[in-house]
Amino acid sequence: DGGIYDTYRIPFNSSIRVTALNPNKGAFYWYIARGLRNVPLVIGEFELPSDAKLKLYKAVDVQLQPLEFLVAAATPPNTSGWLYMITFGGRSVDSPDMTYLEGCFRAEIDGKPVEFLSSGTEDLFLSASYFNKGVFHDNHAGLTCMDRGVGSMSAYKFFEEDPVLFSKSLKVSWRNGEWPYHGEAPGACPITATQHPGPNYRATRANNSLHLPPVTIYHKAVVTIYVWVYEYTPRN
Repeated sequence: DGGIYDTYRIPFNSSIRVTALNPNKGAFYWYIARGLRNVPLVIGEFELPSDAKLKLYKAVDVQLQPLEFLVAAATPPNTSGWLYMITFGGRSVDSPDMTYLEGCFRAEIDGKPVEFLSSGTEDLFLSASYFNKGVFHDNHAGLTCMDRGVGSMSAYKFFEEDPVLFSKSLKVSWRNGEWPYHGEAPGACPITATQHPGPNYRATRANNSLHLPPVTIYHKAVVTIYVWVYEYTPRN
């Protein structure tokens, strides 16, 4: 059935151990591990410090209620680094309509206010309209699978050419859907009710506030999010 590979640059100072888990007892595997010694770690246009480590944060098969938040990664305090990659897999629990993809990715960098990495899930992965163009793969992002019959998908995004850097801390979170209300705290996604046409989603303005009826388009979802982060000691 072919092979699998990755070319992630995993830095080390004096030693490294590579471990593989065999899920199929009695099966045989051939593998190759390659690397370089005594060369700097360069990602994109940046050379990372010599003490940089690549850390993987995992949230696996987490079931979320509608509009519930999930913290996918949170670095230790006083840590500098680079958000390198995000992979996301999701599926609807009780409906195949995939409205969970309305959810935004958020970043809290160095304790500052929330920054939105996307205005929905699919545009983080450089696509749109719930991936209406289907499966694709490139060097920056891709949609690796999509099953609209059960409301499932998986995608990846590298941040090599559009780096997200931090000096003190980083927290990455995602939400199962969005409540389209301006000014909601904490970290509401800046979208409008006009993105959900129909009588159940019409908004009225009074005293410059946006008022909406209860959101009924969202459902439970199960998601798995991997976040790869290069981390190193802060520099003065």
